[in-house]
Amino acid sequence: MSVGAVTPPIPSDFARHIAIVDAHAHSAVTGVRAVGQPGKVGVLHATFAPGRTGKTALSERFVKTPMHIARPLYVDPGDPAHACLYLRTTGGGVAENDRIRQRFTFAPGAQATVTTQAATNVHRMNAGFGSQWTSLGVGEGAVAEYLPGHTTLFAGSRCLQQTDFTVAAEGTLLASEVVMVGRLARGEYHEFEAFAQRTRVMVEGYPTVLNDNVCILGPGVGRSPMLYGRWPVWGTLLVVPTAGRPVGLHQTREVVEELRKSTAAAGADSGDKSVAIGVSTLVGNVGCMVRVAGHSVPEVRGALGRAHSTARQLVVGRPAFDLRVM
Repeated sequence: MSVGAVTPPIPSDFARHIAIVDAHAHSAVTGVRAVGQPGKVGVLHATFAPGRTGKTALSERFVKTPMHIARPLYVDPGDPAHACLYLRTTGGGVAENDRIRQRFTFAPGAQATVTTQAATNVHRMNAGFGSQWTSLGVGEGAVAEYLPGHTTLFAGSRCLQQTDFTVAAEGTLLASEVVMVGRLARGEYHEFEAFAQRTRVMVEGYPTVLNDNVCILGPGVGRSPMLYGRWPVWGTLLVVPTAGRPVGLHQTREVVEELRKSTAAAGADSGDKSVAIGVSTLVGNVGCMVRVAGHSVPEVRGALGRAHSTARQLVVGRPAFDLRVM
């Protein structure tokens, strides 16, 4: 199986900033391993497909250390055929010049959830940067959930993260991502060196329905009200119901209405609430996005979890379940 490119497109401002910082770094830096050295490139390609018994299983997989997976588990109490794949890494997080490339394909009729065993730590870096690039392709009649643990940006870290979703006309997608801008218990707050994140959603028959970008360069810059402001934890939930028309459009309206009701208690940020929540539609009303800002991962995860369960009940026909309790 061809691995292909392992580094996502690098924003020009991000590349320029890294080059400037590296040029000003002391020349005595040692121990920095280049991109492509053993253990520096993790690759995971997996294809989900319905098996003979009706259960979704892995029909193809290619794994390169430090990535690792075990067999899928079937822990959804509402559907014993729904597969859950837990991603693991032996690398302990993302270090300088690490490249993580993940590609998941959901064949027609497949139903599966992809998650991680734990959070992803992005460590301090003396040179270069680390990247994570994940792509999901959702086939006709497939239900794909992508629910990784949160990403923690350590002080001095440099991270480029891109996630691409391609959804067929009759496919369904639920996905979430959470970012924490430092080790809050240690007092770190926006001390990372550089962070660029891009999320794209492409739906068959439509142009790109979401192209969400953020690029933060330099320690402390993320505190700007135009970026992350006073919130150290940010989470996003994406919901693309059965994309076929007109069913998908009707489902989107229903999901947005219910999500707004379920998040009304939090409302807009009034200065004394623990989380701020917003709900909006994607281009063409083919799906919706929930964004949550808070002061801790449990708060943000809790709000995203409630929104996810509401959306999952409407779109899939059953609520969310706890991925950490078997």
